[in-house]
Amino acid sequence: MAYQPAEPAAFQAYLTTAPLGIAGVYDSGVLDLQGFTQVDTHIVSDVDGTITVRWYSDAAGTDQVRLLTIPYSASNGFQLFSAPAFTPFVRYEYTNGVAAQADFFYETKFLHTALSPQILGLTAFIAGGMVAQLNRSILVGTDIGGAYNNVSTAPTTNAAGTSQNLQVVSGARPSQLPGRTPIVIVTDAITVPTLEYTVTAGKTLYITDMIVTVEQSANSLGQLLIRDGLTVAGPIVLPIFCPDPGAGSSTVTTVSHTFAEALPFTAGVFYDEASGTLTMSGTLIGYEE
Repeated sequence: MAYQPAEPAAFQAYLTTAPLGIAGVYDSGVLDLQGFTQVDTHIVSDVDGTITVRWYSDAAGTDQVRLLTIPYSASNGFQLFSAPAFTPFVRYEYTNGVAAQADFFYETKFLHTALSPQILGLTAFIAGGMVAQLNRSILVGTDIGGAYNNVSTAPTTNAAGTSQNLQVVSGARPSQLPGRTPIVIVTDAITVPTLEYTVTAGKTLYITDMIVTVEQSANSLGQLLIRDGLTVAGPIVLPIFCPDPGAGSSTVTTVSHTFAEALPFTAGVFYDEASGTLTMSGTLIGYEE
């Protein structure tokens, strides 16, 4: 039996290196994809432009069933685009931008098998220009009864925009997440009602941790009210009571806490010496978003 050479793994559908003028267009014409399973396009240009890929069901190109428009930026250099052979026929175009090209390379190969991503050793260098598989996945987990459910997301809106995030804690610290600004409020031995912090307009301050020390020197029950506001009119967020020290002495009350759900302040952090003779010190830690 005579030896039969293997079918080539790839067929070069077209290749052009002829520079295009301003708004110039390269057109591959309708190409026959029958028998192939994958397309693989490479491009380099020194001018921005647009790749247009038209997928047809017929050789005449009268029934367009799919259209892809891909912007190309010269600053990105060499680019690779690979996809399944969606239809039996395809047509590639490239439209040049606002300047004449001095450098242009544009080709597409038809493949019988899909491209394989780069295979690396466990500690090998990862090159950003290599290819990777693109996956769209659904995460599934079990509830306390053992039933499987899709993992849900929650909308998050801050300075970075609105995104859907998994409902889990991420980041080394809560304030490190994109769109958040770390805030530390230090109070040093104040003795009168004081505005300690004004929240940035359009944002909310979330206090995650606190340590507050209050000395009460009057012969009565003392009370520190931490308010969300710029004056004593703001709503109470956290009340702290200080015991009656008795005549001729004082008491020190220390509150140290990490909040599982951060305390929100929308206007400001106001320390209100509601009763007693207080000396207030401490630190509040959180973030604005």
